[in-house]
Amino acid sequence: MEHKLPMSGIRVLDFTWVAAGPRTTLPLANMGAEVIKVESARRLDLSRGRPPFAEGKSGINAGANWVMINADKLSITLNMTKPRAVEIANRLVAVSDIVIDNMTGGVMERWGMGYQSLVKIKPDIIVVSMPVMGTT
Repeated sequence: MEHKLPMSGIRVLDFTWVAAGPRTTLPLANMGAEVIKVESARRLDLSRGRPPFAEGKSGINAGANWVMINADKLSITLNMTKPRAVEIANRLVAVSDIVIDNMTGGVMERWGMGYQSLVKIKPDIIVVSMPVMGTT
């Protein structure tokens, strides 16, 4: 008999970065959700290149905190200022269950990824926004 994890079959589109956001989506990934972390190559998650590093070798995938808080996740880079990137993100929304972010207030809306836009793509989408400094 196959053992299914509690969040198996749930897809999370993860627009979080640095610390609190990725730590929020980590348990979802650990419990079987397919978590897709979305970053911009122009502005990668700051924890990627921060020490400590394994064997003292730095690099964008070498920061111990990055590896620890993003285990079990998939990743994609999208420049959300480009229409094609927004189109790809919208296609991912259409097949996701949850969209979560911890961006500065207003960023997701400027990208066309605010709640009102997302429910037009997928009416039953769950949206979690938790900017560290609030939304105003």
